[in-house]
Amino acid sequence: MELSLEDKNVTAILGRNGSGKSTVLQAIYCVYRPTGVQYKNYKQRHKINQLEEVPDSKFSHFFKHVDGKRWTDSRLTAQVHWREEARVIDIQKIYKKSTYQWTPRMGYKPVREIYYIGINSCVPAIERAIKGIVTYHTNKTAELQHADDIRDAASKIMGYTYERLYYSNETKRLFFNIEREGETVHAFALGAGEQRLFTILETLYNASNYALITIDELDLTLHTAALLRLIDEMVRVANEKHLQIVFTTHRQEVMERKDINVRYLLQTPEKTLSLEDPNAICYEELTGTHEQDLTIWVEDELSKAIIEKVLEQNEMSRRAEIRIFGSIENAFTLAGYYQIYRTDVSKMLIVTDGDKYVTEEEKIRRLKHTIIGDRDVDVKAREEAVKVIRQYESPEGYAPEKVIHNAICTNGRDTEIKRVAMQIINPNDKHGFVDDILEKMHWGRDKYYRVVDEFAQCPEWENYICNVKEWLESVG
Repeated sequence: MELSLEDKNVTAILGRNGSGKSTVLQAIYCVYRPTGVQYKNYKQRHKINQLEEVPDSKFSHFFKHVDGKRWTDSRLTAQVHWREEARVIDIQKIYKKSTYQWTPRMGYKPVREIYYIGINSCVPAIERAIKGIVTYHTNKTAELQHADDIRDAASKIMGYTYERLYYSNETKRLFFNIEREGETVHAFALGAGEQRLFTILETLYNASNYALITIDELDLTLHTAALLRLIDEMVRVANEKHLQIVFTTHRQEVMERKDINVRYLLQTPEKTLSLEDPNAICYEELTGTHEQDLTIWVEDELSKAIIEKVLEQNEMSRRAEIRIFGSIENAFTLAGYYQIYRTDVSKMLIVTDGDKYVTEEEKIRRLKHTIIGDRDVDVKAREEAVKVIRQYESPEGYAPEKVIHNAICTNGRDTEIKRVAMQIINPNDKHGFVDDILEKMHWGRDKYYRVVDEFAQCPEWENYICNVKEWLESVG
């Protein structure tokens, strides 16, 4: 599996139960040795806060020997790149498990300030109380660092008014307490969601610039609105302090966000795939819902508008569900996935833009990333998978935006859209051939269909969509 955490400061890892989200998160955490911890005295712990200790970042802490399974021959290659003030670290490290131990040893790992917030932080304080003790008395209090920031953020996220946050030292144990809307609330009366939220926020504000924070099951014990507001705060602070935050979650609402990286772990019999910019296949796995008897996958919103027009012309709009798969590489991941699982694809079509992976040989070569191996059965699987993929008939391999622009300018009707299109000569990128039309017309991207309607009046239209039309006719 290949997983990239580049581009944005915050990354969400999603997937169905058992897909390996926590395993991946723990492996990321174990890449580093925590700042301030000497490898010769590694049992010296550092803390998330005054209550929570940061767990070992030894691989053996998370990857135990169970029933004879020892993780032998496991291997992880990490391209490590981060900044410590003016110093930039960019190295490649290989971690592997031999018969007896993981290498490299702790003293040879790159050093970084790291935090791991596991599921155990969701356990309510009342369940961690010492058995047999019924009465607790507060001896003294300790204020939180960044208490005002944490208080304000928590108030915004949870919708309560928090006045004060502090630790109480009771029976030689620290407990977290709050004053909420004029009432003192002891840790024993705090909900698991509030308790964990304060742990996360305290870590977020106390972490130094460029630190790594990993959080397992971020959504656990939080309702959806609070979760999304927490992610807003995480993104804001991470961008401000150049933090790297990686968390796992099951909430499909997170996949809609554009301000974070979204990675979806998809298991196949051969290997686990990491989908970037995942879409409807992931929703289907998480929600179990699927409607309409035809499914058509496309790259983006413009292609979706084109397919909507084709369906309208063929009076099949009510039968088809259009899904967006994102980058073109995901088209081959999808085709391979459905072939590996022997899914009935007779009513499914994957449409690419026709400007990349144009020939069958190029498509087959790309499918080798999903359907690996050179056995006869693997070759046959790739040949079947490629049949699900069709493309627009793009002249000279042009992107759809340029095809549409050229057609409207050359053979379009005398409309305002044509006159605006003819003003666009050299846009900043290929998307500008259409997006600049929308901008000049003061339209949002939900108006792609208006440009597509004009394109559909051009003689180039029929040839451009002929492969899609042929498939629709074949499925009736």
